[in-house]
Amino acid sequence: MKRLYILMLACLGAVSVMAQNQRLKQRIIDRDYYPADSATVTVKGTNISTVTDRNGNFVLEDVPVILDSIEVTKNGKSKTLPIPIEITMTEALNDRYVAWYVKAGGGMTSVYGEGVGGGSVYAGGGMDVRLGRHWSYQMGLYYDYRVVSEDDYYGAITYYYHNLELPFFFAIKFRMANPVVMQVGLGGYISYTLGGEHNNDYLANNAYSGYAEGIGSDDRCGGGPLINFGWEIKRRWLLDVTGRFGWVFGGHGYDDTAYMDWSIGFGYKF
Repeated sequence: MKRLYILMLACLGAVSVMAQNQRLKQRIIDRDYYPADSATVTVKGTNISTVTDRNGNFVLEDVPVILDSIEVTKNGKSKTLPIPIEITMTEALNDRYVAWYVKAGGGMTSVYGEGVGGGSVYAGGGMDVRLGRHWSYQMGLYYDYRVVSEDDYYGAITYYYHNLELPFFFAIKFRMANPVVMQVGLGGYISYTLGGEHNNDYLANNAYSGYAEGIGSDDRCGGGPLINFGWEIKRRWLLDVTGRFGWVFGGHGYDDTAYMDWSIGFGYKF
């Protein structure tokens, strides 16, 4: 469960033992340093309460000098904090160990040693499992459409692949600014080719218009290592750059070949 941290920002106005009340201004953030917005803060034993703003800040007016504790409530969960306020809360007000996301993107492909280039587009979703304050495990399932082309003696040959890909990696996250968290991930992916075809310009130009031949090899599995650089913006919007180093499914004169792929993805986290 997420622990909440209370950061004392400032105390506006002098507080003395002779005063009848005081003004209490503070900020609430969770264990991942996100602001706890829309949380209700109440002085115990009174009707004095307020709600935190989108940055987790709150101000309580006319707070009694002899103040025992305050209560913070969000999403139906509450925690009583003693005064002076302890820095670390041991109970969560936000409980999200697993977050789901959808993502789509595309990039460029370079095949090693073949003079082949191309690109791919993908779409799918996955889950982000929190392992600690900074660590997480992420796994997804995507449909990937890949196109690679090469030139030979007879002209250009273009290969089209329809793949299912399963990326998985561990990520470490760093808070860059109030609304932005950066992550660096390292892992791998598994690819399964659903089907494909290739077009040969030479045959198409010699009475075989629209020539396309299915890929016939039974070797449909591939994969390799993966590296990911990503950013979470306002806890919801995702932007990342992913490098994949694996091999493509071959057939009909085009052998299984190692390749490097760099793609940019955009997503939304639920």
